[in-house]
Amino acid sequence: MNIWVPYTIFEPETVVALAPYKVNYALMDDDEGYPRFLKRRWKAGQTFLNIEHDVVFHHGALEELWTCKRPWCAFAYRPDEIYAEDNHTPVFGCCKFSAAFIHTTTGVWDAMLENATDRARNPSGIAVASNPKWKLCDGWLRQWAKYVLPRPQFVHQHFPAVQNL
Repeated sequence: MNIWVPYTIFEPETVVALAPYKVNYALMDDDEGYPRFLKRRWKAGQTFLNIEHDVVFHHGALEELWTCKRPWCAFAYRPDEIYAEDNHTPVFGCCKFSAAFIHTTTGVWDAMLENATDRARNPSGIAVASNPKWKLCDGWLRQWAKYVLPRPQFVHQHFPAVQNL
């Protein structure tokens, strides 16, 4: 499994949950750290699991994501949160981005980081909010996948929810 953990700090419970796995860590050192990290992952073009530093997942959750055939998968943070086409933005705390999904969403992080407002660099016309951009990544990708792609793509939700500390 290709597991990445973007972090600012480490929650002890997350460290314990990740202990059995080989993990890659990436320090998020400013407000644009997360979209820059995602841009690097998109450039690499490889399927990866994104596990945030403050998430605790249940036994088997990572294996379930990794083996799922769907291109974009995620666990919610609350049991009552259901990811449908027009409700709840899928969170990045415990999710998978496949190489195929990455390929279809090329340019998503460039547009965000460039504050693209023109149609040439941001074909969706989605407004880019001001900093901190790390708070906007999940919503930005959801909007991009829904409005920019020739055929909208939506996240495949896995259950039960994971815990966000």
